[in-house]
Amino acid sequence: MSGPDPDERAALEEERDFLLRSLDDLERERAAGDVDDHDYRTLRDDYTSRAAAVLRALDAGTAAPPPEEPRAPRSRRIAAVAGVVLLAVVAGLLVAQASGRRGGGGLTGLDVTAASSRLPACLRTERDGDVEGALGCYDEVLEAVPANVEALTFRGWLRVREGDLDAGLEDLDAAVQLAPRGTAAYIFRASGRARSGDAPGAVADLAAFYGNDPAEEEVALADGFRDAIVGRALEECIEGDVSGSLGAERVVQCYRDVLRVDDRNAAAHVYLGWLLARSGVADDLARERLDTGLEIDPSLSAGYVFRAALRAHLGDIDGARADLAELEGRTVAPAQQAAADQVRAAIDAGEDPLPGRDG
Repeated sequence: MSGPDPDERAALEEERDFLLRSLDDLERERAAGDVDDHDYRTLRDDYTSRAAAVLRALDAGTAAPPPEEPRAPRSRRIAAVAGVVLLAVVAGLLVAQASGRRGGGGLTGLDVTAASSRLPACLRTERDGDVEGALGCYDEVLEAVPANVEALTFRGWLRVREGDLDAGLEDLDAAVQLAPRGTAAYIFRASGRARSGDAPGAVADLAAFYGNDPAEEEVALADGFRDAIVGRALEECIEGDVSGSLGAERVVQCYRDVLRVDDRNAAAHVYLGWLLARSGVADDLARERLDTGLEIDPSLSAGYVFRAALRAHLGDIDGARADLAELEGRTVAPAQQAAADQVRAAIDAGEDPLPGRDG
């Protein structure tokens, strides 16, 4: 059997050297206590099996089975968020998701393997800056294997970065549906949804991402743009709550998604507490949320206004007045000051500051 051409052999040798170095790095990480036993075994088995396949291919003069894009050692994994860096890191992390997903679509295992083995070449083409070539490459993979999660994920992310948001999000939707316990597609879709103006949807994706036990390097990358998405989602949900343009169920879910991403977000605690206070469905939980928010950020003026209204409704007039007194001497937004004045006036008049609720 004829051996691989020089370029293919050089690529196999590069892959072999990388995997052997990765095994050495993995052993050092384990000795240093930087990787737990489960991750160590998973990565060791993955690196070992792929290195063996490459060595067999070199010895036998045949092409290797589908090598996935490798995951870099820890010293090179934590990087700033950028399109190419994010793509390269997450490519390796998809190896675990891909394991066991071979077959389907009426193709033989060999056909599926051959199609999937095109992905590293697609990624190299993309990293070389050939957008059209990369899209064409992903198209070829998906023509053979329409349910290839990795190809859908990478094509969707590339389309998003190129401004084709609708098509990119369609790909990422499909990837999430096929692998709901995955991680990479949620990161990419969060970015795409944020670009499309759907900040609540973006923060929901981040919540799902963090809930799916992402790898450390994925978390480091997602953390780079988490705050921007959370901030925008809160703005939209608070505005939608105040204006009534978003239903209560959607607003509650938005606040909860924010707290799943950032459980120390004082504003999310406070505004969720206020929504619960207005609804009357859970006064204890409403008070707990308001207390937590103000404990995290005692400077949050809205929290004192909301808690004063709830305290007065529950008959704790002294506590309500104490909350309103916290605003004295502070710079308070005009809308919040007006709300505080209304609560104070209601208390002075012996009225409930939460109208529309049963006393």
